[in-house]
Amino acid sequence: MAPPDSGATGPVQPKVNRVVMAVGQPNVESNDLKQVAPPSGWQLDPLYEYLIGVDATDGKLIPRLATEWTYEPNAVRFKLRKGVQFQRGFGEFTSKDVQTSWKILALGDSTVGNAPYFKQVTKEIEAVNDNEVLFHLNKADANFLRGHSQYEGLAIGSSKHYAAMGEPSTQPEPLAGTSPYAFKERSLGSFIRFERVATPHWRITPDFPEFEYRWVREASTRLAALLTGEVHITSLPNDLRAEAEKGGIKFVSGKAPGLRMGFRLFCCLLNDPADPSKGIQETPLNDVRARRALDKAIDRDALNKAFLGGRGETMYVPHFHSSRPGWNPDWQRNYAEESGYDPAKARALLAEAGYTADKPLTTNIFMTPSGGSLGGEQDMAEAIAAYWKAVGVNVNLLSTDTAEIDRVNRARGYNNHL
Repeated sequence: MAPPDSGATGPVQPKVNRVVMAVGQPNVESNDLKQVAPPSGWQLDPLYEYLIGVDATDGKLIPRLATEWTYEPNAVRFKLRKGVQFQRGFGEFTSKDVQTSWKILALGDSTVGNAPYFKQVTKEIEAVNDNEVLFHLNKADANFLRGHSQYEGLAIGSSKHYAAMGEPSTQPEPLAGTSPYAFKERSLGSFIRFERVATPHWRITPDFPEFEYRWVREASTRLAALLTGEVHITSLPNDLRAEAEKGGIKFVSGKAPGLRMGFRLFCCLLNDPADPSKGIQETPLNDVRARRALDKAIDRDALNKAFLGGRGETMYVPHFHSSRPGWNPDWQRNYAEESGYDPAKARALLAEAGYTADKPLTTNIFMTPSGGSLGGEQDMAEAIAAYWKAVGVNVNLLSTDTAEIDRVNRARGYNNHL
């Protein structure tokens, strides 16, 4: 609404009915919550809310579908918000929806990255009544609240819709959620669209009647679409920022730490997952000296300046930020010695691990875009490969399709890849 003294008489009307956000194509396209693990799960985020939300200004956990929570002996109790409605007429949110959502994401053929965590931590979810649930825990867990929040992904879908539709797939639609945007349509390989719910939402009313994620992999194409007004929001790498600003594009930065950029190691697998006594598969990455050498060969400050305009923060511990409870200041103090840029130390560690010019450490980097990142990740990966080659590592750059990566990884077929 306009301020009282502005002279305006009603709500401000949006310039477009559908706001379009251009993003890299997700690795997996699916309407099935349990099949879109990070980093692809964001494609369904506009549909869902969580028991615990995240404050966009400071990143703190806040009540969302749960109004409050308390720790009890071996349990966490949630009081649920009353009167929240699911999209498409699937009724009011209750404790049964929490139970069903957890089962979808944690059990069966779920590929969600947090599925093992959900199963390991929670024994069962008791519906005390329609507006109260009790998570009975297998063990104490300091990360429980964050792990079940908007950060980590216990998205709440409709149990009634699930019962009516059965297992979702790319057709016909995803489970109804409680957010102010409902699913409208998807075109595989192109976009997914959402439409504003017709009835008043309990929390917020979006300005735009429709919202669309449009898959545009190349950063230069995203910029061109932005400058012509074909899309309205996108992420761009630092080298395209000046050109965008010349075209009148405004940049907006988040206030809370969010997107993480880093390598995932495919390595160090058990020979037999059912019998740890049979040992670990052979790979150079088993050796902590080799992994530490790779770590210390990378100049992160240079990467930050070159690709992120100096706006990035060093991630001293993978997937853990200093704003989170449990932060240990020693991690930051010890970082320079343990992981800081030191190519001479990297060469010494490689030599200590038995690698020489005649017998170099060899590893592989997938050059496939991850989808949804800031852009420029392939260039950054090439720069990291150059740092590794400079200390004597032999690096193979692989352009492998994401579907093939997922297929082989599920079969535990990668053991020396990043």
